[in-house]
Amino acid sequence: MIWLILIFLVLAGGVNEASQDGTPAPAWFVQLMLGFAAAAVVALGVVIGYSVAMQRRPAELRAQAILLERQRLSRLSWPRRVRRTFWWTCIWLGIPLFLGAAVLGVAWILDGAARLLGAKPVAGWAATTITSNGDAAVAIIIGLLFVFGGALSVLFIYRQARRVWSRHLMHLAEAGAINWPPAGRN
Repeated sequence: MIWLILIFLVLAGGVNEASQDGTPAPAWFVQLMLGFAAAAVVALGVVIGYSVAMQRRPAELRAQAILLERQRLSRLSWPRRVRRTFWWTCIWLGIPLFLGAAVLGVAWILDGAARLLGAKPVAGWAATTITSNGDAAVAIIIGLLFVFGGALSVLFIYRQARRVWSRHLMHLAEAGAINWPPAGRN
């Protein structure tokens, strides 16, 4: 249902943008938008109807329905694999992008601060042209966001490495290869 609403909003934005530009959206595009709106309304009606019907049932029956739904969802393991593959692909592609953006962010912060202080740009290789104090403030804000994103990426890598390393040490300890945890640590 949420995806239907989001698609409707994107299509409605396209129709609105087309009408603001002076050209009406094609009829098929408007019909597609209205179709997604109708599907979202029907889905919302089904969800509300199901919720009302379940509220009228005894508590034991609702608990059993929740348990059966959880069991049904646990058998559907392929969406979890697809979601996990998508998630890890995004992470391992996104982390280098965030770290690269953090480097650019430092240059933007330096150039923005230099502009606000009246000096020449410090990092001339930064992919930004600062011509006013407003541009300087925006460059500093975006630079700080990029540096913060890079810091979060580094924190994520550190936490993942720490978790994987401790699992590796526990595996070696179970195999008898090392004494883990060391004496005095729990």
